[in-house]
Amino acid sequence: MGQSGAGLGGLLASKKVTADPRSRYGTCFFNKLLGGPAEHAIGDHLVQEWGAGINACGAMSVLRTACLLRLCKLSICLDSGPMHLSAAVGTRCVALFSGHNPVGRWEPPGEHVIVRESVTCAPCGKVACPLEDHPCMTRITVERVWRGVVEALG
Repeated sequence: MGQSGAGLGGLLASKKVTADPRSRYGTCFFNKLLGGPAEHAIGDHLVQEWGAGINACGAMSVLRTACLLRLCKLSICLDSGPMHLSAAVGTRCVALFSGHNPVGRWEPPGEHVIVRESVTCAPCGKVACPLEDHPCMTRITVERVWRGVVEALG
């Protein structure tokens, strides 16, 4: 696929997924993991699990992260800083959104693919999901993300 990046970050727990569901997306999607220092440990875990990739979480400034994203053909990001940086530098993005905000809020401008699971509790505005299974994120399947990748690259 060439250069691709994944944004693992986000300050709110309600916009994240757990390590296990995140790891299922695998190296077929990306070879660089981006995020802040808080995501470094999960980045190390994923690179080790996949046996490939580069964990740049917390290792670069915002400017350097933007420069790296500019070199990517595609990024797959949660609703986070790397998603907005991708859009700002013109890199197509497959953006995974939780039910935290109303549909349309904070979506990147331009031709990006938005992946969002429709759940009755959205928009919740919660800092952390009160539901044990965090359905708005855990119901996003690998197949759905892959369709977004195909659409974005098509």
